Amino acid sequence: IGKTSLMREVARRLEGEFLAIHVDLQSASRPEDLVAELSVASREHRDLHRRVLDVGRGAIGSLEGLEYSELSLKIRDAATPDWQSKADRLLEEFVANTPPVVVYIDELAILVNRLLKGFDYVITPERIALVDPLMSWLRYSTIRHAHKIRFVIASSIGLGPVLAQARLSATINTFTAFPLAPWDRDTAMGALDALARALHVEWAPGGREALVDRLGVCIPHHVQVFWAHLQLDARRRNVFCVRPEDVERVFRADMLGPSGHAELSHYEE
Repeated sequence: IGKTSLMREVARRLEGEFLAIHVDLQSASRPEDLVAELSVASREHRDLHRRVLDVGRGAIGSLEGLEYSELSLKIRDAATPDWQSKADRLLEEFVANTPPVVVYIDELAILVNRLLKGFDYVITPERIALVDPLMSWLRYSTIRHAHKIRFVIASSIGLGPVLAQARLSATINTFTAFPLAPWDRDTAMGALDALARALHVEWAPGGREALVDRLGVCIPHHVQVFWAHLQLDARRRNVFCVRPEDVERVFRADMLGPSGHAELSHYEE
């Protein structure tokens, strides 16, 4: 939770040194979608995008002036017969770019899980045969273009455990895992101070500590969800000082209620 924001912040800080391509595969349903999203994502960078369009122009024809969805659909359909060769040609354009490219791939595990399990959540040899070429292509690309293109993968579910279920763990052994730990206690309370100041809300003695104690594990999103419930409660009561007893009441009524429980259940699931 918060991975996309983190990737975009890294890209912002490296602007000028690296060119960032952000690919979101949350809605993807087949490998060809990766080719389409790589192509469309280059729109943020005019010169690179022009070269990317040249890659597909022979098979598709004119692509100028198309809306995002139309462009994505045309490229995906054109890539269907041989998506790997189309993807290879795209990466060649990325390799030739100055500054060097970082490809941020968001929700790859969602696509892999969808391909592996379908709607009945059953892994079959046929479904493995769809995922293996996709992940093997990605692995091969990291080796072929080492130090020329950087790939960063993030997903809201673990890619490793999903691939392990299909015995495809070796396809990500060229990647280095980056463990993103929850906030420690001091960081969480510092964030709560900043959030309160921004909305002119005060913490009574022990208020922040009560919130952190109740969460136990300070995942940034959960800290902010808890805070959102607390500040809404303060507004409703027109009392802008949050006490430990307010934290306990809101925890029981809201964080353990339908909306808060949904957030925590999503993380657990």
